[in-house]
Parts: sequence; structure tokens; C-alpha cells
Amino acid sequence: MRGQRKKLIGADMTDMKTDTARFVLGLGANSRATPNELIALALEALDRNALTPGCVSSVASINRRAYDPSIHAVAHHLGVPVQFMAAEQVEAQAARVGSASSFVFKSCGTHSVAEGAALAAAGCGATLVQPKLKSAHGTVAIARLI
Repeated sequence: MRGQRKKLIGADMTDMKTDTARFVLGLGANSRATPNELIALALEALDRNALTPGCVSSVASINRRAYDPSIHAVAHHLGVPVQFMAAEQVEAQAARVGSASSFVFKSCGTHSVAEGAALAAAGCGATLVQPKLKSAHGTVAIARLI
């Protein structure tokens, strides 16, 4: 069925419940982020919102992270595609994000990578259900598709 994914529980996939994919996970990371760190952060954000991995339709980030193995690892772990967006597309969401950073803007050209990427990828009318959540080297946000 289109728009549905298998629920992943850890890496063993023992629970194969089906959920409707209605959320986009936005990710930001610096060069020291590891795949395990970002996967754990993504799963924590889902858990905080009582969402399963099967609820995720895609992962999104800024195009300068297109070769970042940690971003790709999250998408692979969830079994969803990854979208990389231009800084201008992400920055267009600046008025809708809760945590703008001048430091991030100076280095990436956008005030918020995770929140802005989630909103931009989810499209017009999308809303943030999880504002930016941080780890040592990464950020995650979740937007609901309309």
C-alpha cells in the first residue's frame, strides 16, 4: 500500500505492524556526528511523540550534508528516502521555526537545519510536532504532512 511502511523495532524487525507514513524527520549534523548518534536521536524524537518509525515518510536535510553517512544511516535504518534541500528552501521556513541560530546561518546559510528541512520537505501547511532536539553533534525535528 502506498503511504505505509513497516514498523521497525530495533534492527531485528520483530514487530511488523503497519503505520501510515505522515511525518518527515529533519536532520542536522556536524562533521563529528556518527550514524549511531543520529539514529538514537531520531528514535528518541519519535518516542517522545509516541510515533513509530513506520510513521516516517522521509528524512530531510540541507544539501551540504548530502554525503554525510550519518544522515543516510538514519534513512536506511527507517527504510525511507532522504531528501537534500537547498539552503534557500530551508531558510524560507525561518519564520516558522522555533529556534533560529545565527551560528548555523553563518555556516550553512539557514537559521535552522533540522526544523527548516522538515517543514520544507513536508510542504505547504506542514506543522512541527517536534521542535529541534539536540545531541552532541546532531539535531532532529519532526514535521507533520498535510
